[in-house]
Amino acid sequence: MQTLLDPYAQNADARPSLGTKTRRFNPQKLSDEEQLDFLLAYLYAENKTAPRFPDIKTLLAGNSLPSEWAKLTADQKKHKLRALMNLRPPRQVSRIFSSIEQYFLKNCLKQKGLVEAETLPCYHGFYLYQGDITLIKAGAIVNAANATMLGCFIPGHNCIDNCIHSAAGVELRAYCDREIKKLHRTAKTAEVLVSPAFALPARYILHVTGPITTGRPTEQDCLQLAACYKNCLQQALELKLKSIVFCCLSTGVFAFPKRQAACIAINTCLKAQKQTLKAGLKVIFNVFDPENTSIYQQELERLPKEHQLD
Repeated sequence: MQTLLDPYAQNADARPSLGTKTRRFNPQKLSDEEQLDFLLAYLYAENKTAPRFPDIKTLLAGNSLPSEWAKLTADQKKHKLRALMNLRPPRQVSRIFSSIEQYFLKNCLKQKGLVEAETLPCYHGFYLYQGDITLIKAGAIVNAANATMLGCFIPGHNCIDNCIHSAAGVELRAYCDREIKKLHRTAKTAEVLVSPAFALPARYILHVTGPITTGRPTEQDCLQLAACYKNCLQQALELKLKSIVFCCLSTGVFAFPKRQAACIAINTCLKAQKQTLKAGLKVIFNVFDPENTSIYQQELERLPKEHQLD
């Protein structure tokens, strides 16, 4: 079977006139629709049992896709693409796929509207952002990962792990797989894995696994959640970053109570505030729904007067 690392190696003439070499291929020469169809065709072809991988002309023509997919809208095709990305095991892709995917995903994020950290409301030295964490320009965003560090494999799942991997591209999973294999084990709770952000406007992604709670959180659960924030802050300081965006760790499927988790997050970052301010590191709390927004606003406004820096 032909390797997927460079599916065009056996047919150099199949490379289109849009670029003379795979490594110099310019995604801008394709329309948005052509980019999307190419990405779909590539990932769909990976899942098929075929004597050889389709050449690039076939992929660009969309001839390797099911006929009914031609009737789908652009949004429906994007849902199909995300599903294929979510299901895909960690492995390399061709250079041309990488260049088209990164260009396409970055444009998708730009169309949604990127967010500047400087525009966010400040509460006593901390910033609050309600919205999509994949849109914010920052030194690092924090991903609520699972112990495998490979992202969510459920197609279209709305967890933050899935959203981040889907927006960053398939190379993120491959990168995390290589890094976690170096440990010869899964990640421990509060252990941080640093990765590039790939298509995201952030510079890095800090992947960390929070505690999983069943019922009322134990003292150990609280200490482990605090360690997640502490370890991510330390990593951001070591990388000399100017901003870090925290999601609401462990409050989703890991079931940590939202208000208690918010208090732990704020208090942990508060203890490190002198150090983060000295380093010029902005600490941003990212919330996705009105409930968490209200909780963080209330808890930030309750800070003691000596910490009200605005």
